[in-house]
Amino acid sequence: MEIVFNTQKLAKLCNNSKEASKKLGSKNDKFLQKRLSQLEDVDQLGDFKFDNPHPLQGGKKEEFAITMYSGCRLTFKAVKPEYSSCNFDWSSVTEINIVYIGDYHE
Repeated sequence: MEIVFNTQKLAKLCNNSKEASKKLGSKNDKFLQKRLSQLEDVDQLGDFKFDNPHPLQGGKKEEFAITMYSGCRLTFKAVKPEYSSCNFDWSSVTEINIVYIGDYHE
């Protein structure tokens, strides 16, 4: 699957383990690197079998989150998702846009 980043700052955080460890802590950095690798390895989001990405609500209605450690989340949007019978079709998503990494509850 293709992964794009909403900002250059997010790209730097995801592509620089030292930066991620400094900002998120070493446990979250390791988790982040592992999940990014797993996401890259699947052809479509429907093949991703880790952490059960869950939909967000309110102003983040079209975003999904993967829980990390200590309240941190990896938040993304599906690029060009399809819906069948009003349900989100996970198998239609071959690209995601990472929009946030951190604790959005703070």
